[in-house]
Amino acid sequence: MSGVAGRIAVSGVVLLLAQAPGAEAQETQRFVFRQVDGGYLAFDTKTGTQLVCRQRAAGWACSLIANERRALQGEIARLADENERLRSEIARLKEAAERAGGGVRGKAGERRQTRSRFSVLHGRFVAFAKTLRARFENNTW
Repeated sequence: MSGVAGRIAVSGVVLLLAQAPGAEAQETQRFVFRQVDGGYLAFDTKTGTQLVCRQRAAGWACSLIANERRALQGEIARLADENERLRSEIARLKEAAERAGGGVRGKAGERRQTRSRFSVLHGRFVAFAKTLRARFENNTW
């Protein structure tokens, strides 16, 4: 239900609850009411529908509260599909990289090995520079 039809139907239920003493006991088991600012929050225990009811100039009017659960479940399903698609894409790219020569981890290993070699060469250069400086300072050419 939405719009005017939903409000009329809910208003009818609220009016029936207020007017029929015998039906009140039966229907209050179906509906749970909580007082909120400016009206009541009505929860239909059979359908899970949530309504906010407020008194207006023409009487009580209730309107449906948007059911965010459906939207969130839809978003969760969409994200799960996207996650699976991305996992498949990652697996495909890893396989292609490995076929092309070493894979992603191979490239990282090559970088580490290059840095290690550079570090060794840098250490040797610094040692050589210190030796030259010491010889220069001591005039021991």
